[in-house]
Amino acid sequence: MTNSLRLNNQNQNSLRVWELIGAGGGGESGNTVTVSLSAKKSDGTNFPAGVYEKGISYNGVVFSMKVTPLKPSESPVTSAKLYKDGTAVQTFTPSSSVVTYTHTADVIGTCTYKGEAKTAKQTAVSSLRYTFVDPMFYGACDITPTAAEIVNLTKLVKAKGKITCNYTSNTRVCFCYPKEYGALTSILDDMKFEYIYAFEQTEATLSLHGDSVDYYVYTTIDEAMIDDFNYTFIF
Repeated sequence: MTNSLRLNNQNQNSLRVWELIGAGGGGESGNTVTVSLSAKKSDGTNFPAGVYEKGISYNGVVFSMKVTPLKPSESPVTSAKLYKDGTAVQTFTPSSSVVTYTHTADVIGTCTYKGEAKTAKQTAVSSLRYTFVDPMFYGACDITPTAAEIVNLTKLVKAKGKITCNYTSNTRVCFCYPKEYGALTSILDDMKFEYIYAFEQTEATLSLHGDSVDYYVYTTIDEAMIDDFNYTFIF
C-alpha cells in the first residue's frame, strides 16, 4: 500500500522552514559543531552581554570560546575564529576534540564579539553584544535643577526604551536623559493615566567622562502630593 501525505498551507510552510534549517545546519540532526562564547572581567567575575556606562573601561577581559565537534570523523572542524565587530581578532587551530580557546582584550565601548566555528556542513556562531550608554538620572529636585544637582540624583544605566522610575519623596521630581534620544511621547503613572502635561521640559549640559553631553530634563511643574509612586517614561 502506498502511503500519501496531504499538507495544508500551514504544514507546508512548517516543512519548508524545517528543510531550510536542515540544509543550513541549524536543525539538531544537521549539527556538526556547536560554539559557546562567554567572558570574564579581570577580577574573575562574569562579564555578560548587556548595557554598561559609557566612559568606564573594562581592561583585561578574557573571552572563552568553547567549540564542540559533534561529528569529528565525518565532518571535522575546519576553522575557528573570534571576531570583533566583523573583523577577526584571533584565529585558532581547529581540533577534533572539545576545546576552549581564550582571548584577552580591553572593552571600552559599544562592540560585538562573535565566536565562529566551521565544518564542511555548518557554520556555528555565538555572540556577546556590549552597549555603552550615557546614564539617565532621576529623583527629587528643584524646578530647574543644575548640572551639579542632576549628577547627584539616582543614576540609571539603561538603553533607550520604556523606563519606570520609583519616587519616594512627596516633592517635585525629575527625569533626565541624553538629548539624542529625542523628546518623550508619554509619561504614565501607576494607574496608566497620562501625566506628560504635568512635566516641564528643559535642557542641561553635563560633564561626563571628559565630554559635554546634552540632556533633556523633565520636571514636575507642581510638587507631588503622595510618596512612593512610579512614573513610566516612554520615548
